[in-house]
Formats: sequence, C-alpha cells, structure tokens
Amino acid sequence: ASGAGKSSLFNILAGRAKSRGRIKIDAQISLGGATVDPNSNLGVRNLFAYVAQEDSLHETSTVRESLTFSAKLRLPKQTSDADIKELVDTYLHELGLDKAADTVIGGGLKKGISGGEKRRTSIGVELVSQPRFIFLDEPTSGLDAFAARQILSLLGKLAKAGNTVLFTIHQPASDAFGAFDHLILLHEGRKMYDGGTDTLPDDFAAKGFPVPRNYNPADWLLDVAQMNPIDDLEQKGFFPEDDGCFDGGAEKLVLPKRDHVSLWREFAMLMVREKISMVRNPMVLIITCCLTAFLSVVYGVIFYNIGNNDRTNPLVLQAQLGALVNILISTMMGQSQSALSIFSRERPMFLREYSTSHYSIVT
Repeated sequence: ASGAGKSSLFNILAGRAKSRGRIKIDAQISLGGATVDPNSNLGVRNLFAYVAQEDSLHETSTVRESLTFSAKLRLPKQTSDADIKELVDTYLHELGLDKAADTVIGGGLKKGISGGEKRRTSIGVELVSQPRFIFLDEPTSGLDAFAARQILSLLGKLAKAGNTVLFTIHQPASDAFGAFDHLILLHEGRKMYDGGTDTLPDDFAAKGFPVPRNYNPADWLLDVAQMNPIDDLEQKGFFPEDDGCFDGGAEKLVLPKRDHVSLWREFAMLMVREKISMVRNPMVLIITCCLTAFLSVVYGVIFYNIGNNDRTNPLVLQAQLGALVNILISTMMGQSQSALSIFSRERPMFLREYSTSHYSIVT
C-alpha cells in the first residue's frame, strides 16, 4: 500500500539509508559474514543492483552507451570488450530496447526516448553488471502491460538462475501478480502478510477475507488493508510477529569477489562521456565562447590604452587594479556558472552511479 514504507525498507536492505536527525536505523544486515555498508564495503556494494523510482540517466548518451558505460566500469576488469558488447546486446533485446538502442536518452529541452524506454534503460543499466542481489523500487511504474510483462519475465529468469530479486510494486495487474513466488505485504510500516502467492487466497479466506471470483488478488489485498482498521486485522490473525533476521541462510552464502577497474580507466571513461556530451550538445559551448568574447571586447573598450597613462597617478593604478579584479571575477563566475548548472542536473545521476560502485569520489 502507498506510504507503507516499501522504499524505506529497500534503502535499508541495500545499505543506502543512514540514521539522520530524528530517524535512527537500528539494524545490521550481513551477507555471508560481510556487513552491507555502501560507504565502507565496496566489495559487497559492487554485487548489488538498485533501481530507484526516479530515472537518473546521462541525457546526451544513447541507450547502448549507457549500458556499455555501466558494464565497463562494474564488471570484472578482465572482461573483454567483445563479451561486454554481447552482454549489452542481450539485455537490449530482453528489455525490448533494440529500436531505441542508438537513440539519445534526452531530458529537459532535449528530446529523446520515451518515459517507458527510460524506465527500461534504468533497469538495464543495473542488470548489465550481473549483480547477485537485485533491488527494484516499483520497476513497472510508467510501463504499459506488455513492457511490464517483459520486465517480469526477465526478472523471473534471473531469479531462477540463482540471483536474489526483490522489488516493490503498487497495484499490479493480475497476470503480473501471478508471476511472483513470494509476497510481503506492508501496511503502515508493518508486515501484514508474508508467504507464497499460491497460498494467499486460502490464507485470506481462513482469516475471513476470501478473494471474490473474477477479482484481481492484488486489488483485493489493498482493499482489505485500507478498508479495515488495523485492530480488526490483528484480531483476524494478520501482522504476524517477525523473527527480525535470518542468520541461517546468510551463513551458507558465499560472496564472489570482483576485481574493480583502475582509477585511470574510470577517469578515461568519464572523460570520453563528457567529450561526447559536449559534441552532442554544442549550444552550451557556443554560448560560453560567445559570452567570453563579448566580455573581452567590453573590458577592452573600457580599459583601452590604460597602460599608457601616467603610472604614478593613484587613479591610474586603481583603474589597472580594477581591470585585473574584473577580469578575474568574470573568469571565475563564468566557469562556476556553467559548472553549477551541470551540477544540479547531474547530481542525481552521480549519486546513483557512486552508490552502485561505478567509480570513486576521487575519480
């Protein structure tokens, strides 16, 4: 249900949430003896894929370039370019992005792919790293029924291949609901139901809420949760006590180690991406050059022939100093303004890429 704490729970499980202000997280999550901490344990973080609700992609990159960029930085450094290309092509096909593969993503004033294609690209950027643990926060939002089935089919294949796949979904279609193996229903931050989807109708019927005929089970769950007081649901047997942790499964888990690429390769990949961005968006560079030329002419006219005046005159020295200060300030402000505009636009993308170990802060 909406506001139940699905995204907050996912952020905690993926090690992306921190205690701050009045919110304190009292939890320790371990996988194979390794603590999930995105700030200190890069080896574990590199095995996670996290798809947030909001798409944060590089606007001037194509779909294929976005997946390739993620694969080259997150896969083991010994992975060849041919293997990366084959892997990227596979996921482009699985996600139904073949036709949009070489289209610029776009955003803001630059037209690009559709919203549904952006959503699938966000998923592909994470899946191409071949993670062991896949977290997706409402991955089917904004997708049509066919695209949603494609995503669920792909996630089902990954789960059957031995990967751990967890994702939240709000009011799924009946066919999408049937694709789930296990369901956790959250209501107001508490676990209302935890069990298999095949046994859910019988469990709800035993508690006095049988699923009506020809009714979407997912819609029925939301109706039961939102139309009945929590006290009544507790008396019916919902909100079972949880055990808090599952140490038995974690002890048997073996986390593979990945050799991360070098800082030089990270730097080179980022430089190439920014170069391509400048080539595809030349208007920013043109405006910067024109503004610099205009200011140069203005300062040249204002302070023309100032060096030939009497240098012993304090007013002349003051004018020379003023010219120097104005040139320095205009240069600094001109560079900072362009950087600030880029910073605000690319900050969400940087946070996503850094949190999933694309590159280090140093790079």
